[in-house]
Amino acid sequence: MSVITSPPRMPEAGFFFEKQPRATTRVQHACSLEVVTMKPHLTSGKKIMRRQLGLVIVLLAGFAASLILYRFAHYTEQRRIENEFFRRAAVRHALISESIHGYEECLYNLRNLFASSDDVTPSEFLATARDIRARHQGIQALQWVPVVPDSRRAEVEAWGRREIVPYYAFTERNADGQLVPASRRPVYNPILYTEPLEGNEPALGFDLTVGPSRSDLDRSLKTRGFVMTRKIRLVQENSGAKRFGIIMACPVFQSVRGADQLVGYVQIVFKIDDMLGQSWISYPAYALDALILDITHTDEPDPFLFSRRAVRDPDNHALQSLADLPPGIMHSDQLSIGGRTWNCYYTPTNGWIDSQISATPRIVFAGSLIFTLVLGAYFLSVRRRAELVEHQVGERTAELRHTQGLLEADIGKRQATEAELRESRRQLDSLLGQMPGMAYRYLHQKPCSATFISRGSIEIIGYTPHDFTSGKICFDDLILVEDHENHRALVDNALAHQAAYESEYRLRDKDGQIKWVLDRGQGIYSSEGQLLFIEGLAIDITGRKQAEADRSALDRKLLESQKLESLGVLAGGIAHDFNNLLTTIVGHASILRLDLPRQTAVQEHLEQIECGAQRAGELCQQMLAYAGRGRFLVERASLEKLVRDTTPLLEHSISKRASLHFEFRPGVPDVEVDATQIRQIIMNLVVNASDAIGDHDGFITVETCTMRRTDPQVAHAVLAPPPGTGDFAGLRVRDTGTGMSAETISKIFDPFFTTKFAGRGLGLAAVLGIVRSHQGSLLVTSTPGAGSTFTLLLPVASSPQVVRESRQPFEARAHPLAGTVLLIDDETGVRAVAEQMFRTFGLKTLTAADGIEGIELFKAHQSDVALVLLDLTMPRLSGVDTLRALRVLAPQLPVILMSGYNESAVPELGTDDRVSFLQKPFSLQALRKQISKMLG
Repeated sequence: MSVITSPPRMPEAGFFFEKQPRATTRVQHACSLEVVTMKPHLTSGKKIMRRQLGLVIVLLAGFAASLILYRFAHYTEQRRIENEFFRRAAVRHALISESIHGYEECLYNLRNLFASSDDVTPSEFLATARDIRARHQGIQALQWVPVVPDSRRAEVEAWGRREIVPYYAFTERNADGQLVPASRRPVYNPILYTEPLEGNEPALGFDLTVGPSRSDLDRSLKTRGFVMTRKIRLVQENSGAKRFGIIMACPVFQSVRGADQLVGYVQIVFKIDDMLGQSWISYPAYALDALILDITHTDEPDPFLFSRRAVRDPDNHALQSLADLPPGIMHSDQLSIGGRTWNCYYTPTNGWIDSQISATPRIVFAGSLIFTLVLGAYFLSVRRRAELVEHQVGERTAELRHTQGLLEADIGKRQATEAELRESRRQLDSLLGQMPGMAYRYLHQKPCSATFISRGSIEIIGYTPHDFTSGKICFDDLILVEDHENHRALVDNALAHQAAYESEYRLRDKDGQIKWVLDRGQGIYSSEGQLLFIEGLAIDITGRKQAEADRSALDRKLLESQKLESLGVLAGGIAHDFNNLLTTIVGHASILRLDLPRQTAVQEHLEQIECGAQRAGELCQQMLAYAGRGRFLVERASLEKLVRDTTPLLEHSISKRASLHFEFRPGVPDVEVDATQIRQIIMNLVVNASDAIGDHDGFITVETCTMRRTDPQVAHAVLAPPPGTGDFAGLRVRDTGTGMSAETISKIFDPFFTTKFAGRGLGLAAVLGIVRSHQGSLLVTSTPGAGSTFTLLLPVASSPQVVRESRQPFEARAHPLAGTVLLIDDETGVRAVAEQMFRTFGLKTLTAADGIEGIELFKAHQSDVALVLLDLTMPRLSGVDTLRALRVLAPQLPVILMSGYNESAVPELGTDDRVSFLQKPFSLQALRKQISKMLG
């Protein structure tokens, strides 16, 4: 830090007078006045030349300093633009890589479908493929390619014409590029399934044994993993098409007599522009052009894969090789996918760099020039005033020899001159005060001895210049300890090389606020090279730093939102499939209980199976709630009962070194909660406590309590409760584990933050979300080495106690029902168990695997069908669309909708009393109750 001092005071010059006693008369003063003889002056011409030379030197020095400041500001601007470009290029490369690895996961999901079953139907493949394409854009087609021996060719072709398309046949390309029937060979690899079919019709039946990707399929057999092909012309494209494709392929093996046998390949087909341009569609950015080349083999005639400029500007295809890359900054990186290596080159788009250039260098240059001109004007004014003083002194010399009055007049003039000099000094201080920032000068050996500080210090840090120059405040003491050492080292290094320095650091202003400062300065040296003092300018850059921090936080939130979205899709899909499986389990258990005597031991086991399946259904509802497709079922409950219900699961989930204890206080009031969600909180907190104990012996205590809203502990909760008047019922989990520091406590509820080796960082984040949704509060106290305590506070229930009906004993077969029921569900197991349930009720059953088949079956038996059971989620035609089609055919037809999701997805439930909802999994009694209600 350096400071500019005010100009030195002009010495009182001219004449010296001998002091006379007061009693002497004016005449005696005049007579005793001794005139000091002045040295001969230079000629007036030489004086003028010297003064003009000094002015020229000042102006030239100021102009040179302006050029130096401009070059320095321009250099800093260029470095900032380059850093911003490299950051954007790295983010774009990460998005492309993540998108491609997402496609890789899709390929393995498709492989698992065929590896786990030797009879995958077209509808099963279609459902899986459509689910993949709905979550991942940019896919041209998903395909199944079986291994077909020559002996089965006719059988497979006939099956394909019957089940897929009427024109299905094994094909290959002839020398002219036309599709013709495939030649006879021992083994074929025809494309059997493809999704979507539209646009990919030529690919059906194409034999990959002689296709362009044959060598890559052979490579996948050697590695037993997925491969990425080179750039090829797809079967779907004609010979004159300009767009190329690329294929991800993976072999599928099944265990036959203890050995793995190749049964076929699954592959995902892309058009290169759609695949690599997907990240720009999902996350647009117009600052970068990209060029991607396949460098797997150096003998490739055309390594070009993708050009972002060609996609953004189709009329300009210049960026297709390394030679086409524009000069200037560039970022390169590699992607290794499926045995191939791609080089990715990123360059800024035309005009982007120009759009990033600010006016700062020009402002600095203009400000420096203005300062130089002002300084020259000041220099000129001082010279002119000096000439005026000399002229006036010469005129007054003769008069001063004769009279004391003339002497007093000269003294008055001299005082006026001093006043003018003080005014000039004030003007300089005012000029420096108008500059952005704080100008300074101080002695390097004495950091607190500032000799000059401009008024900009008031705006930046709130202290006046006098606070610093008087020694009341030391500027170095305001710099934060974390930044002080680096700043001091940077200044010392610059002074050692007699160079300028630039430093960014934080300081605390008069109000205690933290501010960022950009400090630019240099040392001022004597002619012998000795450091005299340091001058510089400090500028407030707090706004710029905050903008950079906000932009960085936005990038992190973008990546986290992608992870959370993927988690939601996965949870929703798993919960839906589990509910269908649980429906089958509950249904078969209910039917078995009908066929067995009531008092047998098997009845008790079957009842436990039903209870366990229903509990699994509750967990599925929790997964649906996390996926955004579920809901909370709020009911009055006791915290003690919720803990006791969860105890068996807790005892099997904690470490063997941890001992679990319970302390249930009497009189703890009930709460209104979703029991499944609160059991999940209990599970998470106890498991975390067990992990904190680790490999040492320890205790985990779970206790219930009450707490008033006015309790001081509530004010220090990590999640403050919303405003209210009621008290809280509490659940406290204490452990004797390792404990946490205050810094760790501030981060444990952040998504994806974890201290576990294999954790995912979602448990406590989910706990916080559930507590917030229940209008509750959460307290955390911990001491390193002494364990932690988590206290869950929930509002006391305000509704009156509802007495639940006791569970009725399992009834034998009730009075039979009459009529025909049409069951439409795409799950084979659900259809089978529901059909058996209908037979126990005395109902006739018609079944359909999807909405289209169900509508055709209803048309054929419309007069017989009394009730329709309809699944919400089906391929080809959804349950809601099927319901609307049935309403056109039969407006008064009773319909029961079934789903693993909740009824919020069906708007007709709130307006149509002929439609009801049945939640999967359902028991025999629940199904009979719904059917009886709808049939009256």
